[in-house]
Amino acid sequence: MSGQSHHLRGEAQDGGKSPSLLLSQSDGNVVKRQLLYNREEAINSTLSLLNDSESSKLFAASGKPLSNCVRCAVVGNGGILNGSRQGLNIDAHDYVFRLNGAVIKGFEKDVGTKTSFYGFTVNTMKNSLISYGNLGFTSVPQGQDLRYIFIPSDIRDYVMLRSAILGVPVPEGPDKGDR
Repeated sequence: MSGQSHHLRGEAQDGGKSPSLLLSQSDGNVVKRQLLYNREEAINSTLSLLNDSESSKLFAASGKPLSNCVRCAVVGNGGILNGSRQGLNIDAHDYVFRLNGAVIKGFEKDVGTKTSFYGFTVNTMKNSLISYGNLGFTSVPQGQDLRYIFIPSDIRDYVMLRSAILGVPVPEGPDKGDR
């Protein structure tokens, strides 16, 4: 096992109230490190913020009547639509889903402008803002009828979501101070 590293997650004996532990083993040496977040507290405190009548609007219909057939378009950021001139066709769909680096500015004729849903994880959103800023992706899509598909893939995502809901800076971890 020389040169290989093994990771084991240890749980505190207090029912998950303490932050989790990460045990790393490399070349026979075990190193115990405390993870940055209290996993259970981060998840529960965030989900409790979504458990009120105001949050029910997140799942409400947009208000416009739909026909029996709902048409959707999903637009990523791989560049396959570059030069396609499909913007008007994309915008004609009932719903347009955009993911990650939803670059629109300068590519309207190819990718359209309509955004009904924007899907992301904290990691993909932050990386897209860095990587595609020079292409015009300087903020996540925003709009009155826009819905967000937040895909939590890590405790970090719950900490960031909680701060966004409360309108406060992120209190801890690698995103500390972010808004």
